[in-house]
Amino acid sequence: MGQKKLPNARSGPSAVWLSLQGAFDLHRIIMRITYLFLMGLLIGYLGEEEKRLRTLVATVARIIAKVQAERGLANTMRAVFEEILHLFGAHQVLLVVREGQSARSFLWQSRRESEDTEATIQVSEMGSPKKARYLFPMPCHSLRATRCGKAEQGDSFLLIALDSQGRRMRNPSCTLPADFCSSHAFRSVLAVSFAFEDDWSGRLFVLKRRSEIFKKGMLTFLQTLVYRVGPAVYSAYLSSRLRSRAGALARAGLARELHDGVVQFLIGLEMHMEGVGRATPTAPPRPA
Repeated sequence: MGQKKLPNARSGPSAVWLSLQGAFDLHRIIMRITYLFLMGLLIGYLGEEEKRLRTLVATVARIIAKVQAERGLANTMRAVFEEILHLFGAHQVLLVVREGQSARSFLWQSRRESEDTEATIQVSEMGSPKKARYLFPMPCHSLRATRCGKAEQGDSFLLIALDSQGRRMRNPSCTLPADFCSSHAFRSVLAVSFAFEDDWSGRLFVLKRRSEIFKKGMLTFLQTLVYRVGPAVYSAYLSSRLRSRAGALARAGLARELHDGVVQFLIGLEMHMEGVGRATPTAPPRPA
C-alpha cells in the first residue's frame, strides 16, 4: 500500500496566513517604537519649554523686585544689566535710549571682564555719528548675528530675525555697520528694539566674546524679557525724570524766594533809612 502524504505546513493557506501575521506583528512593533520615540521627543520638548518658562518667570520676578527696591535710574540700570550679563553669559550690554520730548539720545554701557569681577556701568549722550552706529536700519524687531568668518569686503554674519510677535522671519536682510563691528569685539550679538508711548525708545544689545555664540532660543528669551521688564524700567525712568524736574523747580523756587527776599530787604532798608533821615533833627547853624 502506498503511503499517504502529510500536508506540508510550509505551504498552502496556513503558511500564507502565518507569513502575513508575522509581517503584521513586525509592522505593529515598528509603529509602537515610532510612537514611543515621538512621545519621548514631545515630552522632552515640553520639559525644556516648561524649564524655560520657569526660568523666565523667576528672572522677571527677580529683576522687577530689584527695580522696585533700588532708587534712582542708575541703580535700576545696574541691577538689570547685572542680571542680563549673568543670565546670558555675556561680557557686555549696550542700551541705546532716545527721548521723544527732548530728542536727545543716550548710551548706557555695562561691561564685565570675567565671572568674578563686578560689572562697570557708564552713560553718555550720543551725537549723530554714534546714533548711526547703534540705531541703524533693522527690518525686524529682534536680531541675532553670529560672526562666521572674514570676507574680503567685511565681516560675514549668520542672521536670525524675529518680528514683533516672536515669529521667525525668512531670509532676513540686515547689515551691521562697520563702525559697530570695529567698536566692539564680539562673536555673537543679540539686538532687541523697544518703544514705550513714543517717549522712550531704543535698542538693547547683548554681546558675547569671540569664542562664544548665543543659542537660537536666547533671542526669543531676550525679546520676552524686554517685553516683561521694559515697563518697570520705563516707570523707573519716568520717576527719575519727575524727581529731576521737581528738584529743578524746587531750586528755581528757592532762588526766587532768596531773590525776592533780598529785594524786599533792600527796599525795606531804604525806606527805613529815609524815615530815619526825616526823623533826625538838623544841626543848628553855627554863629558867624
